[in-house]
Amino acid sequence: MIFGFGPFQLDIQRAVLRKDGERINVEPQILSLLELLVSRHGEMVSRDDIVEFVWKGRAISQSAIDSRIRSARKVIGDDGRRQRLIKTYTHQGFKFVGAVEEMEVCPLIEAQNKQNNEEPLKANRKFPVKILAALLFLTIMGVILIGYQLMQANSLFSGTETTNVADNAERPVNRRSIAVFPAKFDDPELDTTKFSIGMAEETISFLGGVQGINVVSRQASFAVGRKNLSASELIEALQIDYRVENTCELYNGILSVSVQLIGSENENVLWAKRYDIPASTLDMQQAQIDIAKNVSLNVANALGASASSFSPTIIAAESYKLFSQGQDLLEKGTRADIEEAIKKFRNVIAVEPEYMLAYARLFDSYWEGWIYAGFSIDVSMPEMQKIVRQMKALGPNTPEALTAEAMLLQVDGQDFTAEKAIDLFDRAIAANPNYALAHKERANAYSESGRPKEEIAAFEDALKIDPVDPDIMAGLSWAHFQSNDLASANAIARRNIRWNPDSVIAKTALARILLHTSDIEKSAEILYKVLAEQPGSYAAKYNLHQLHKRLGNYKAAIHYAPMDTMRDYASVLSGDIKLPEQYSATLPEYYASQQVYYMLGDNEPLYKYLKNYKAASYIFKADYKIPLTDMPRTISEVDVLRKYKDKLADKVLQKLVTYFKGYEVTDCKVSPECVGMMGLYILQGDMDAAISILKRANEAGFIFIDIFEIPIFATLKNHPDYNAEWQRMDARAKILRQRFSDVPQK
Repeated sequence: MIFGFGPFQLDIQRAVLRKDGERINVEPQILSLLELLVSRHGEMVSRDDIVEFVWKGRAISQSAIDSRIRSARKVIGDDGRRQRLIKTYTHQGFKFVGAVEEMEVCPLIEAQNKQNNEEPLKANRKFPVKILAALLFLTIMGVILIGYQLMQANSLFSGTETTNVADNAERPVNRRSIAVFPAKFDDPELDTTKFSIGMAEETISFLGGVQGINVVSRQASFAVGRKNLSASELIEALQIDYRVENTCELYNGILSVSVQLIGSENENVLWAKRYDIPASTLDMQQAQIDIAKNVSLNVANALGASASSFSPTIIAAESYKLFSQGQDLLEKGTRADIEEAIKKFRNVIAVEPEYMLAYARLFDSYWEGWIYAGFSIDVSMPEMQKIVRQMKALGPNTPEALTAEAMLLQVDGQDFTAEKAIDLFDRAIAANPNYALAHKERANAYSESGRPKEEIAAFEDALKIDPVDPDIMAGLSWAHFQSNDLASANAIARRNIRWNPDSVIAKTALARILLHTSDIEKSAEILYKVLAEQPGSYAAKYNLHQLHKRLGNYKAAIHYAPMDTMRDYASVLSGDIKLPEQYSATLPEYYASQQVYYMLGDNEPLYKYLKNYKAASYIFKADYKIPLTDMPRTISEVDVLRKYKDKLADKVLQKLVTYFKGYEVTDCKVSPECVGMMGLYILQGDMDAAISILKRANEAGFIFIDIFEIPIFATLKNHPDYNAEWQRMDARAKILRQRFSDVPQK
């Protein structure tokens, strides 16, 4: 089918756009976008439709869609001001409004073909001679090129190699994404499978030093590889441009390893080589490293990328086995598995005291155990401090040491600033652009400093390297939610579940988003199921604590609170408070001790915190954007600053005014929006407008009973319509309280 509009002809079958019969070079995504819009001309096409059709459901930002729309308009001579062909409908989508003619063939091309068929027969007879000459020339050049590649091969191995360079013109200019897969996962104890896995791991490590390539991490490649997916499914899951596959066979005393580089766009084999190794070779790990190095250099050459010098750290075979086992345990994420992983990494370090990756994974184990598996910060913090000192002694400018130092700085540094942490992450990424952890933690640092655009971009960079990592997708989905992009947040959270159906992180990430919409019941079901599967899950307890507070079920909130400050806050709400003299937890939480005192009517601790605590100073900076779910805390802070007649109150209040500028009552799509708008109206003294927001929240099915116990929000109780609206909300909450009221005995 061909669609004609104005001077343009869009050939769907051939994926070609022509203008007056002449082909136009257009990016594939722009062609797909035009196909969707033109084929549905006159119909409204939503942003979700575009994501599903163009990006196959992949999680992308709204700015990416807007960018493609602009590009599509430019290609067909339209623009965002005139919108004579592609029209934008705010909050709805886009519509192709130009006149479209559907054709089976393009008249201009048909006329050209007819003219070509009428050329003299003499010219047709000469044409094959030209083809033969061209083929002969290409054959000679191909032989020379293959001979050159064979001369460059590693002389340690015998074997054969083929190279396909036909796709040079199609190579993308930007950083390309590549994944490396082992031969199979059926029986990891087989010698051939172990060799294949080890070689794949080393190849991933080597390719990390290649400039211009995003290397999908071992965790992501192996996790997806275990699913035995088809090629198209692998490409969809990992969003890769290329992949490296290998097979290992043992025959007549020879281990034959065949490796090939495959392009995703057309499944062409761009490079291939076979390595034959005598099975009697004593040092098989060195053989893995030698092959991986040779493969990486050839892959870099085939892709026209710049390879750095490779200098791997060689460790004993038994140590390498322990290290791999530790990584597998760490990926499982349960408390027992993480504790066992720590033992493995410590055993590796005892034998290999200069193996940096073992220190990095040991640090990650304590960090993950603290965040997600219920490790005490009093235990994890000293261990992490010690590990960072050891890593800096080994290599202070390595990506692993820089990343661990920055992560520790955020929770332990007395002179912490977000800028210092981000600088360390930037240095780590400069040292190794494929270090996904640095990208992910850099995103978290941007989040802490109130820079949502940079946060989302950093998470997207991390996702290019770890496309199915549940933690990265969870962070990205929440960043979109905080930026009020609910569609992207939901899409990423559900993609996370799709590719990580057994992941606690993926499940709790979705539950967290549902908690702030009108589907609290579904959120509770997910969280209780997670907690049954993994009783020590920090993420499940954290979200269950928040959920029960919203329902007004403070007894359960106290029980599930994973930290002292959260437990004390819930105790205030229940009327039973006993403040400890010192908090053992250092992780910044939604309500810290200062908010607990504020709830009790003592404003001074919170005011001192706002004036003196260095980490809080960025809240008042001009470029700081308040996260959506931080609205209650921010509003309470303005309340306290006002009581002390501090000029900072006006600065933060203006941020709130700017945030909600242009909002209507019906624009509340999630509960934090309603809470924020309601609090802003209360601060401005417009109680009628605040009640209208509460009515809107009831109509949308939102529940946030605990908000009205915060002093500034409690002033709304004097409004004559408050009781009726509160009772409407409490009636819905009561049903859920009764269903989820059971609190296990300690």
